[in-house]
Amino acid sequence: MADDSVHLGELASESTAPARVAPDAAGVAADASAPQPRRRGRRVIIGILITLLALAVLAVIGWFVAESVLRQVAVDRVREVVVNGLGVNPDQVAVEVGGGPIVPQLLSGALERVEIDLDTMQVGAVSGAATLIAEGVPLAEGAAIERVVATVTMPSSAIAELAAIATGLPADAISVGENTVSVTSEFDVFITKVLVGVELRPSAVDGAIALEPVGVMLGDASITADELRSTPFIGAAASDLLQTRILCVADTLPASLGLTDLRIVGGELTVTLRGTAVPTDQTALAVTGSC
Repeated sequence: MADDSVHLGELASESTAPARVAPDAAGVAADASAPQPRRRGRRVIIGILITLLALAVLAVIGWFVAESVLRQVAVDRVREVVVNGLGVNPDQVAVEVGGGPIVPQLLSGALERVEIDLDTMQVGAVSGAATLIAEGVPLAEGAAIERVVATVTMPSSAIAELAAIATGLPADAISVGENTVSVTSEFDVFITKVLVGVELRPSAVDGAIALEPVGVMLGDASITADELRSTPFIGAAASDLLQTRILCVADTLPASLGLTDLRIVGGELTVTLRGTAVPTDQTALAVTGSC
C-alpha cells in the first residue's frame, strides 16, 4: 500500500514539472540567413579601394604616355625652329628638353631648359660642333627665347686658319700651343734674314676675336713685345706683326647672339656665344650683326 502511494507521488510531481519545449528549427534557419552588416561593409570598402587603386594606376600610365607624346612634340617644334633659323640639316640637330615634367611646362607656355647639339655651326670664317643651352623657350609662334648660351668647339686647324687671316701669313707658318698661337716669319735686315716668332693669345673683345702678342722669339732668344719694338731695325720691320689683330664675326652670327669668350683648351678652340631675347622667327633670326 505504501509502495502504491510512493509511485502516485512521483507521478504527480512529474506531471506538475514544466514541459521542455523543442527548439524551433525554422527560427534557427532564420537566424542563420539574417544579413551580416560587418562582413558586407568590409566587402564594400575593399571594392572601393580596389577601384581607387585601378584608377590611380591608369592615371600614372596616362601621365607617362602623355609625357612621352608631348615631349616628342616639343622636341620636333624646337628642331624645326633651329633648322629654319640657322639653315642646318635636320639630321645634324639633336634636341633634348629638360626642366622636369613636360606637361607643367606646356601649361606655362614655355619650356624651362632645352639642350641642342649641332654637328656644325659657323662662327666667322670657321666652324665647329656646337651645344646650345636655351632657357625660357616659348611655345607661341614668333616669341623670343629668354636666354641662349652656345659653346662651339673647333679643331686646331680652325685656330691656324683664324691666325692666318688675321696676320696675312700662310697657315704653315702657324702652330698651335696649349693656350697660344705661334706665328713665325722672316725679316730682311741688311744682308741677312732674321727669324721672328710671335706668340698670340686669342680672346673675345667687344664681340670680336682678338689675337694679342704675348711673347716673342728672336732667333734663339725670348724677349717681350716691347723689347722687340725697341730693337733697332728689327723693331720697325716687325711692328706690323706685333699689333693686336681683331677679327669681326658679328656679320656671321644672328644679331641677338654675341661672342663673349674664346680660349684654346687641349689644342681645340672653344668659343662661347650668349644672347637674350633671341627670336625664333626665321626672318628675325636670319638678321646678322654688323662689323
